[in-house]
Amino acid sequence: MTIQPRASDQGSDPHPARTADAVYEALTELMRAHDLRCEQQFRAYEKTLTVAMAASQSALAAATAASEKALTVAMAASEKALTAALDAQKQAAIAALDATRLAIIKAESATERRFEAVNEWREAMNDRERNLMPRIEADNRLGALSSKVADLTDRVNATAGRSSGIGDSWKTLVALVAALAAIISTVVLLANR
Repeated sequence: MTIQPRASDQGSDPHPARTADAVYEALTELMRAHDLRCEQQFRAYEKTLTVAMAASQSALAAATAASEKALTVAMAASEKALTAALDAQKQAAIAALDATRLAIIKAESATERRFEAVNEWREAMNDRERNLMPRIEADNRLGALSSKVADLTDRVNATAGRSSGIGDSWKTLVALVAALAAIISTVVLLANR
């Protein structure tokens, strides 16, 4: 690149080439100074960016660590709560099963006692049927006793005229027969119940 001298410069300097060289040198120096300033600014920007990037990375690492720590604490709390809930549910299920078992045992015991009572009642009824006299048999016996009492009454009446001592015997006999009839009627009443 060649610098052309200005028209105003041509008449004043007898060596125009020196002036161009001096301008070229001055411009070159200015450019070097400018390049140095740009490089210094670039290094300052680069240093600032490096520091800012390091600070950002440090802040990001701290935030990540804090987030990880908070997540770990939250997970531990959640796991603890879940374990507690599962334990409580397990205890409730165990309590319900125990209550059910106890209710079943009580129901079985009550049923067994009821069957025992029914069996005892049935046996008592069987004993009653074996030991008590049937109604027909009681009526037959009572009829036989009534006919015997009637025969005895007839005999007593026949012998009443023979002697007065026999009259006293007859009263005793009637009293005995009446007592015997009372005993038999009591037995029959008890048998009918």
